[in-house]
Amino acid sequence: MSQASGAGWIVFGLLLLALFGWYFWHSVHSMFAYARQLVDFMDTRSARLRQRIDHEAKYGAPPLWYRAAQKLIITIIIAGAAALVWVKFRSA
Repeated sequence: MSQASGAGWIVFGLLLLALFGWYFWHSVHSMFAYARQLVDFMDTRSARLRQRIDHEAKYGAPPLWYRAAQKLIITIIIAGAAALVWVKFRSA
């Protein structure tokens, strides 16, 4: 009887070890995949800038209200994050 339970624990331990191995492999693989995406994004900056300049030359600059709306949205997001941080650390 103790032989069977000992084998069960060995199988359980091996499965647990395989699960941890898969978890760490998946985590490291995901980090490297994100790093590759980030490097690719940084490498294609000049192409994106060139495309934006060509689009602007062909269709004209975006309207002022559109650029103002973009800046306003970014400002609201930053101010909201700053307010959350302020409230968090003021009450601590």
